Amino acid sequence: MNSGPTLLLGACLTAAIFGSTTPGLVAQDSQPTVAESPLASPVRERLEQYANAFNDRKLDSLGQFLAADVHYQDETSGRTAHSSTELIDLIRTAVEAEPTLKLSASVEDIEQTDPNQATVRGTTTLTSEDAPDEVSSFEIALVKTSEGWTIKSITERSIDSAASANPIESLTWLVGTWKEDAEDGLNSRIEFLPGNRFLRRTFQMGSSAEPIGYEMIGYDPRSNLVKSWTYFADGSFGSGHWAGEEDHWRMEMTQTLADGGQATATCIVRPIDQDTMTVRIISRVVNGQPLPNGKAVTLTRQTETSSTIEPSTNTATPSGANQ
Repeated sequence: MNSGPTLLLGACLTAAIFGSTTPGLVAQDSQPTVAESPLASPVRERLEQYANAFNDRKLDSLGQFLAADVHYQDETSGRTAHSSTELIDLIRTAVEAEPTLKLSASVEDIEQTDPNQATVRGTTTLTSEDAPDEVSSFEIALVKTSEGWTIKSITERSIDSAASANPIESLTWLVGTWKEDAEDGLNSRIEFLPGNRFLRRTFQMGSSAEPIGYEMIGYDPRSNLVKSWTYFADGSFGSGHWAGEEDHWRMEMTQTLADGGQATATCIVRPIDQDTMTVRIISRVVNGQPLPNGKAVTLTRQTETSSTIEPSTNTATPSGANQ
């Protein structure tokens, strides 16, 4: 394994939505964009030790590399942790959900303006056979203590592409009635509300005309995220946020079950053409128990639609907030 921050805690949490065919993480360092201090080598070595502890699944030993009050923030998903205990718990949950992860990291620079402080910046790429690649940027702050270099904070976010003035317009292609290829599958009717700022999705099961749930999708300008809220007839409800990637949308969801339980999952929505899309649910966790990833399901657009808005013929690269 090369030197450098081969494990970004936040990236591994994001990686929990993906599987991998190869256990562990792979680092690929690039040349620094600025001249590194001679003291940078111990920083790289410390981060490599931390990565090795993760790769060997020695999660209980990660605390020695983290400040007790370490702060973690994923600016794309909104995940945060405010202590080493919280962060290790999040990592443990991520590993349980996806035991095999593959991450390549490119270190752009290690900056040291003080002998006892360092900042590492770079990018990561998460790869998997089960999900599209995801590229994120990161910044790690470290401080030097009597125990060695310690991680004080981690910040990461997905690398954005161009955003539209009204990000919800990138989902215009969803407008219409969609039917799952299974006979008793889920059917959806999606339409704009007045003003074209929110989409409403109505769920029906099989041939039944009785709705089993509703979803509202809209843009939140404060968080710069496309968000959704779901409500079902059994009393369960949830929320999530959408992120546009090169050829698909990824939605991270949290749901409160009818019995008070908690569930999380990631949904990959991929437009194939104007009238076809696939949906796959992965990284499912119910009441702390990881479940197998679901298979991709094909949905086709039906000829009738209750919306007065013509569906967009553009199903190419999604654009919008925090892609």
